[in-house]
Amino acid sequence: GSISGLFAAAILTLHAQKERMGMGGRGPWPLLIFWVLFMVLTGSIGGNQVAWQAHVGGFLCGAGLYYFFRSKKRVRP
Repeated sequence: GSISGLFAAAILTLHAQKERMGMGGRGPWPLLIFWVLFMVLTGSIGGNQVAWQAHVGGFLCGAGLYYFFRSKKRVRP
């Protein structure tokens, strides 16, 4: 799950860098949606061998934390 979270943050970081260079394109959404669907399908087809819920949860948590740490609205001590 944690590796999936790092993967989500890496995808979003690469997309942000491309936007700054003027290479926005479609954005990270096709790859993000593909990853979630891939995890759900491999979990449902492969039986209980893969904890797809942990992978999807980590992925969504990584994406959420990326946006949290990028926002300027955080309260700093």
